[in-house]
Amino acid sequence: SDQRIMWSKELPKHTQRVAYSGYPNIAALHTSIYAPLEAAAVLWENGVLNFFALKDGSEIQSLELIGLAEEYHDDLSVKSTSNIVIRKNQTEFYHIHGNPVLVDLHDTRENITTYVLKRQNDDVFFQNDRKQLCCYSLELRQTKIIGLLDNARDYLLSVVRLEDQTIIAGTAQGLLIRYRPEGGMLSRQKVCKRVLTPLFARGNVVCFGTQSGSVMAWRFPPRGPST
Repeated sequence: SDQRIMWSKELPKHTQRVAYSGYPNIAALHTSIYAPLEAAAVLWENGVLNFFALKDGSEIQSLELIGLAEEYHDDLSVKSTSNIVIRKNQTEFYHIHGNPVLVDLHDTRENITTYVLKRQNDDVFFQNDRKQLCCYSLELRQTKIIGLLDNARDYLLSVVRLEDQTIIAGTAQGLLIRYRPEGGMLSRQKVCKRVLTPLFARGNVVCFGTQSGSVMAWRFPPRGPST
């Protein structure tokens, strides 16, 4: 079979940090596939974002993201294949998209406590410092308060929007919470000890992993006209 290394890039010396073992600690390096450029996106600790062609490793574009707060360097979200969302500071985040690459700075006007922002289409979800689930619209540049979440885990936000536009959130307390699209809680159900993974949805079914090592699929009833 034709299995081989196509190319590799060495971590620049200025981005390396030395661990106790004496070897470079590259935990601050984040990568993603960026489909619009057919490239690998690489974010270095100093805020430089490079795009390397998948076919040969040549550099297509390089951006410098100004003002990335030091405390967020180990918790940046560089996961999407067509859009990249990177938290800048307590209230703002960068949205990287398009070909050629465009960089937009968005201000949520909320104190974000979620390290890794969750983006789904036009929505960017996060928890604020009042334990509320928030939804920021990239198109409208506005934040909507969805409802109380009180998720005990700040790193990962497990949330997804269903086809009927209701919003489902899973928490570190093992809850599945369903919200109205305009905000407000529809239901709250204890389903496990801890929702451990992101939520994935198809139709009105949500699938996720739990701390006990099980995988669950949960079906939500259709939303009635009065709910």
